Amino acid sequence: MPWWARRERRRLQLLRDARDRYITDDELPRDAVVIMNRLHRPMMTIPASAVYAHGLIDPHGVKIARAQEWQIAKALRDGSPHPTRAVINQWAAALEEYVARVEHADECLRALQEFRTFTSGDEVLAYLAAPAANNAPVGEAAAAAALTAALEAANNAAPDEPPIHTI
Repeated sequence: MPWWARRERRRLQLLRDARDRYITDDELPRDAVVIMNRLHRPMMTIPASAVYAHGLIDPHGVKIARAQEWQIAKALRDGSPHPTRAVINQWAAALEEYVARVEHADECLRALQEFRTFTSGDEVLAYLAAPAANNAPVGEAAAAAALTAALEAANNAAPDEPPIHTI
């Protein structure tokens, strides 16, 4: 058997073994696929952000959001009347707000990086906490203040409990 056929057989076996850990579009009603696509965008956007990569936003919010996404996907697949579409839409709107705040924090980090180069999230946090940031040139100080506010807003917008409590 060629190497590529063995690799494909192994890939298919791994998918079968993990079958209880994912849901495909084929298992969901058509309107549920649209909802899940709306929910999935934040799950891809937030971990790809610079502020997440630097550890400047709380990773716990993403873990909770992933748990929420999974609970809703299972409920939609199983045809459960709960959560209601209104609850799902409310949760999706909150996630979209979280993404918007994370994206804004990314923009603020890029603006600050025009003045200073940081190699880690710890350096960013130390800079923001240092009194030297207050004595920085006006543009740099404004960028630091904007980043501080944006990080606080993003962390405040992160989900803090699984939706199972609201279902």
